Amino acid sequence: MIEWNVKDTAGKTLLIKETVDSLNRVIELEFLNSGMLYTGQLCYLANRVTFDYIGNTIVEKTYSGNKALLGNPCQNYHKKVYFLDSQRFITKIEMYAEFDFIDMDSVEISDFKASFSDFEILFQDSSIYFRVDYYYHSFAKLNGIYPVSENYNIVEDYYYGNEPETSSIKKGLELLKNYH
Repeated sequence: MIEWNVKDTAGKTLLIKETVDSLNRVIELEFLNSGMLYTGQLCYLANRVTFDYIGNTIVEKTYSGNKALLGNPCQNYHKKVYFLDSQRFITKIEMYAEFDFIDMDSVEISDFKASFSDFEILFQDSSIYFRVDYYYHSFAKLNGIYPVSENYNIVEDYYYGNEPETSSIKKGLELLKNYH
């Protein structure tokens, strides 16, 4: 990320288009190359992500274009449901994968399923840091809030890069801490 809220996109090849709802929550991120969805994505990265807000949950879905980002061969979860407590801390994550085994034989399918489940639940403990995966690309996030687990430590988490991501995340963490 180099800059947020680019007004003049002329001459810009790689951009993230962020769509927000009336409550200033990100509802879609599109990773663009010359105005079109980026088609050269890496195995683990989506080029489109949507967010739905249902009760105390954030539902994040990842796509390659309009198709679900598949769980195979890269062990991706297409859908993650983040459960928030009353203070907006993440307490649990449910992860769902979708597969396309059309070009795989039965042995390959069996081996893949043995190493990667189509459903997993993560519960908060002291060794796991929870965060909404694609929120670090978002300026709006959850009306500025960056939901994480209560034990989250940005210093121990993975490297976010230079400004503006880090400052946006720190601001979102401060808003979370002061949310009541």
